Amino acid sequence: MYKNSTNIPLSMAVWLATDTYDYDPDPDGISVTSLLKPLKAVILERSLPTGGDIDIADLIQAKTGVSVHDGVEHAWKVNYQPAMVALGYPKPVIRKVVINPETLVDGDIPVYLEIRTKKEIAGFNLGGKFDFVMEGQLEDFKTTGTYNYINQGNAESYVWQGSMYRWLNPEIITNDHMKITYLFTDWKAHEAKVNPKYPQNRILSQTFPLKSIPETETFIRNRLAHIKSYTGVSQSLIPDCTKEELWQSDSVFKYYKDPLKTARSTKNFTNLMEANNRLFADGSVGKVIEVKGEVKRCRYCNASAVCLQAENLVAAKLLTL
Repeated sequence: MYKNSTNIPLSMAVWLATDTYDYDPDPDGISVTSLLKPLKAVILERSLPTGGDIDIADLIQAKTGVSVHDGVEHAWKVNYQPAMVALGYPKPVIRKVVINPETLVDGDIPVYLEIRTKKEIAGFNLGGKFDFVMEGQLEDFKTTGTYNYINQGNAESYVWQGSMYRWLNPEIITNDHMKITYLFTDWKAHEAKVNPKYPQNRILSQTFPLKSIPETETFIRNRLAHIKSYTGVSQSLIPDCTKEELWQSDSVFKYYKDPLKTARSTKNFTNLMEANNRLFADGSVGKVIEVKGEVKRCRYCNASAVCLQAENLVAAKLLTL
């Protein structure tokens, strides 16, 4: 069931409340994306009761991403020939394109979209559905903010995700490199002109090397072994999420030359040593206060409502849910 606490118009509310995802009811199933979540999140989410109301306002970002995926899939399955003609591709090339083929002949240009695969490993059924594969190269679509691209905080996760998709589909994904194609939701043309680190286009791709298939299988087995060992134990025994897993920003060390005037810091530093050096240089009469970084990932975690670590982070004013 859904609730509409922000009074989103019915025209958009119906879109947000329409769920087209093909859920896997397998009790032993676990997805590639779940395997990449922090261990505590995986364990707690698997133990959550089903049901409960969901506010459709919380689905906007996810539904936008799903709509992009659905749109790309529909365009390739229904309209790729006239679209490629309009893009200037020669007809002999277009005729070689085959969508989700079961068999290939020499000269075919295979394109696979949204193929779901499942394999049994270590007592689990690991499954996943890749976005796009053309001529053996995996491509994953990310509808995201520009910060994610600039910071590159998810690069390792993307590589493991792509590597697991190849482990599941070695006959389809044959290229040792994958592409991440970003569609930025907050892209600004003027930022691209003045900042060379800013994405220069609203849609662009990056190429990443995949892990080997043996290395990927070792990674999968290790992750599943940890999940199995902590399933059913007290939450207090499950390792907490790390700073990196929490997407916690770095601390800021605020230096106040006059310790009685703290409305505005004299200078901010990114590490304690630099802040203390300034304190000592000014005669050690001021003070340094550490402002710990904000936690962001818990806002997107389904288990945050029952997570003791999240509760403690809220109490410490490091997290706002």
